[in-house]
Amino acid sequence: MGEEPGRVEKSPPRAVRRLESDIERTRRVLADYVEELDRRRHRLTGRGPVAIAAAAAALVVLGIGAAVVLRRRSRRAPSAQAKMLLEAARRFSRHPERVARENGALRKAALSLVPIVAKAVLSRGGHANGRRERRQRR
Repeated sequence: MGEEPGRVEKSPPRAVRRLESDIERTRRVLADYVEELDRRRHRLTGRGPVAIAAAAAALVVLGIGAAVVLRRRSRRAPSAQAKMLLEAARRFSRHPERVARENGALRKAALSLVPIVAKAVLSRGGHANGRRERRQRR
């Protein structure tokens, strides 16, 4: 307990040399790892950012082109059209009342507009230029 703080005891010379050789060996191994990582980094990025961007753009263009070609082929393929026609025939055979409804939503909307249009036409007095006459009266 009577030791001085900060005082290092002397080690035997053999132990010191062993520690120094271990430290040197570890430094060499780490230096080899760092050198290998640096070499791989240069190999990856050595092509330059322009080349990497060009390769990425080429991949995007090829992907879009492939999607367009596949979509066109599926639309033009007689087998795809035949499948769609068969599916429509199946739907018709199962629910023929759904094919041509008498009172569809569009028809209901058009019929509800008839009285509104009729009222607007009659309020003009049947004249095509009813607005112009009203403006002249003011």
